[in-house]
Amino acid sequence: MNQNTDNNIHDKFLKKLIAMQPEEKVPDDFTQRVMAGLPKFSPVAVKADKKPDLRLLAVIVAASAAVIFVLFSFDFNSIFKAINAVSGNDPAKYFNLLASISTSFGNAFSGIRISSVSIAALVSLAMLLMADKLLSKWFTGHAGGA
Repeated sequence: MNQNTDNNIHDKFLKKLIAMQPEEKVPDDFTQRVMAGLPKFSPVAVKADKKPDLRLLAVIVAASAAVIFVLFSFDFNSIFKAINAVSGNDPAKYFNLLASISTSFGNAFSGIRISSVSIAALVSLAMLLMADKLLSKWFTGHAGGA
């Protein structure tokens, strides 16, 4: 048990008294006796708070809106007609199918108009989300200092 106990002792008499004390030996079974005296640990399940996740709700709403947009804006009738017309090995009919699908996609997405106001709103929303992530990491990482 050699510790640096005499670094801060400036009194010579006290240094001699400390030096005269015999060094104490720790018994061999010291650790086992201390561990036997501790209560046994049994893990306890901690229930987490059930908070609704707003991000999951936002993803569900966005996915539902996308499905509704696809159902009402795409011309599935012309695609199905082109698929039915493709019977046999005529490659020209496959080009008609591809043209029908690309026209349907083009018509569906041509209805989306994005103005500068909506772009600014999307950019500010993205910046707020990033700031929220940054601040939540900052304050959870430094919570012990406050």
